[in-house]
Amino acid sequence: MLRLVLLVVAAETITLEDALDRAVEAGSAAAASRRAEAADARASAAWRAAFLPTLGGEAGYGVRDRDLTLTTPVGAFELGQRDQWSAVARLTVPIVRPGRILAAPAASAAADAERAQAEDARQRRSAEVVDAYYGWLSLSAEAEANTVFIRSLEQRRDAVRAMVEGGRAVEADLLRVELALDEATLGGRRIDAGLEATALNLARLVGAPDAVTPIDPRVGARTREAREAWIERALSARSDVKATRAAQDALEASKRAVWAEYLPDLEARGEVIIDNAAIYDETVFFRGSVHLVWTPLAALTRPARASEKDAEARGVAAQLAELERAVVLEVTRAWRELEIAHEAQAIAERGLVQAQVVVKNERLRFDEGRVTTADLLEAEALARNRSAAAARATWSVRQAEAHLALAAGTLTTQTVRGDADRQGGKR
Repeated sequence: MLRLVLLVVAAETITLEDALDRAVEAGSAAAASRRAEAADARASAAWRAAFLPTLGGEAGYGVRDRDLTLTTPVGAFELGQRDQWSAVARLTVPIVRPGRILAAPAASAAADAERAQAEDARQRRSAEVVDAYYGWLSLSAEAEANTVFIRSLEQRRDAVRAMVEGGRAVEADLLRVELALDEATLGGRRIDAGLEATALNLARLVGAPDAVTPIDPRVGARTREAREAWIERALSARSDVKATRAAQDALEASKRAVWAEYLPDLEARGEVIIDNAAIYDETVFFRGSVHLVWTPLAALTRPARASEKDAEARGVAAQLAELERAVVLEVTRAWRELEIAHEAQAIAERGLVQAQVVVKNERLRFDEGRVTTADLLEAEALARNRSAAAARATWSVRQAEAHLALAAGTLTTQTVRGDADRQGGKR
């Protein structure tokens, strides 16, 4: 168990809450959050483009190859100089822009979809953390049980060696104990390797540079609910369902925005003009105007674009229906797994109590010479296995609870801890 001790000493320890908090800011969850932020920025830009004014301008310089004159009954007049330059500063205030006004809700719906996808990524990342966290604790409990077993075998080996030297046992009994000790030591090394790999995986999930090891959390029993309640909650709370619905809304809004492009835009303009080629006395002046901008024909692309959005929306609708059926299946499976985990926990706890009684009786009978060394070793191995199974069953229930919460779209720090812990921190 030396490797396990070194790993625990060297590695950073972390609570479940800290692991979950750090995990949602690392890896794929962080990338999904950044995509959601980008989508929010696009939606903000779409709304601004629909309603806020724009300020721009232009300037130009030109040269004529000849002088232009205007001949009138009263004489000839030159029309400006050969060298001409002009500049315009223009403020455009939208009054009604149907296409852009309807495109803004589409961008907002797309941002809603990205936010829901980011939340789904965070929950799935959290589920990975829970699996790794409780997996490490389960292996740690198994390592502790194996350590106790090894110590017992070492004591049994010394006792049997003394019995062999005193002629009260045969060499084969000592060989059996030593073989069991070797197997238990090898099993411990396998457990240590699993602990090290799990700690490194947990570090990957939380974005830590080196291995991290969990701290045994305070947990309590959660309230068990009916399957139907979980399904109803999932269909309204699942982030991937929300994301798919928002994506469908975004496509429908985009289709409406395409058709709205057939309508004209109404805008007001204010311009400050500087023109040295003007035939008027004033070369700097202001002009205000109202414009109706209409493009009834845009290379016949609008019907094709609308059809594209409509086909995509119908595809997403089919995807949503399939997803809702999958959610029901996933929740049902997770709920069944949790029920089985509770039953397995009860069986494991009863098995541990029974195994402890058997070991106690077998040791007394061994001391009285009524059972063999092989019988006692079998009983002690059974107790070791039952102890590890009971610990694994406890953490398996926690994992199953987290899987059900993930299936229902309600996985948070609180849902991976117990109700009793939330109400007062009782174990």
